[in-house]
Amino acid sequence: MTRGNIRFDFCSQGVTKTCENYLNWRFGKDGCDLWTSKLTLWNKFVDAIQPSFVCPFHPGHYTITNITLDAKKMEMIPVEDREWFVTLQAYGDNEQPWMCTVFDVKLFRTGRRRGPK
Repeated sequence: MTRGNIRFDFCSQGVTKTCENYLNWRFGKDGCDLWTSKLTLWNKFVDAIQPSFVCPFHPGHYTITNITLDAKKMEMIPVEDREWFVTLQAYGDNEQPWMCTVFDVKLFRTGRRRGPK
């Protein structure tokens, strides 16, 4: 992988679905290290991939089952009533497209909030 981009867009889930760009991350040859970093919002997602997703990436069939996200990391972004579209684009040698993946993500809080009694 020689370069890539991760784009985060969020959309309201109301009657009139409006979307806006939240963030763009561009990366160079260090993209594999960024994707597998333990310091990212998606580290639990990557940790759940089977077989293990390690650098350098290899062609194959990967699966993800039953992931849980770290709520502390999620506090910095608006998640309520939002639908997220995450687009991952990566390019290989000679600038050939290597991967383009779009994730449609809906986050829901689980459990009850504990208020004052």
